[in-house]
Amino acid sequence: MSPSSLIMLRITLTFWERDPQVQLALMSGTEAADESGRIWCVPFSTLGGSSRLESDAAPSLELPLQVLEGLGAALAEKPKDLPLWLNFTKPHGNLGALPWERVLVEALSRPVLRLPDLLERPRENRAVLEVAICFDAPPETPQDKAAEQIARLVDTILRGSPRPQTRIGLFTTANWYPCLAGLRIDSRVQHYDPAGAPTFEEASRR
Repeated sequence: MSPSSLIMLRITLTFWERDPQVQLALMSGTEAADESGRIWCVPFSTLGGSSRLESDAAPSLELPLQVLEGLGAALAEKPKDLPLWLNFTKPHGNLGALPWERVLVEALSRPVLRLPDLLERPRENRAVLEVAICFDAPPETPQDKAAEQIARLVDTILRGSPRPQTRIGLFTTANWYPCLAGLRIDSRVQHYDPAGAPTFEEASRR
């Protein structure tokens, strides 16, 4: 796809006003947002989302009729198989978790895709390697065999790691944790008790 045929909806969350605003800017090809003149500003509170996503409720999105009609009119001459790309500019808060594709596909009758959120490779600490081992062997597995398997995994990781700081997190199920709690392994391994893990709702609220 050539840059001249790309159509993109840039979605920006702003905090300049008392209530957060969501700016929607439709761009075609290589034009700038202010050149197209197709910009809508919508209060975040009217989109149907909330400042905090609840774990027991599916996120919803309610775009104003004037936005949907404006997008439809602006894209009327574009081929129906040409996708609309969503570009969420940071920081975008919870906007990326809302069902934009579902709402816009139904309203515009065209494919809707989103650009990757990470366009740049994140910075990496090359001195540190952090590894998670998730272990859940069949219940009939002998305890010594389970311990041997974990020890072998840990030894392979530590000997093969080229980094000066290597940390391993060992995650076992509630059935296996007490059986392996006394396992003698390298001090760089931390065995986490599943009983102390936060629930999904608790983790999502943090």
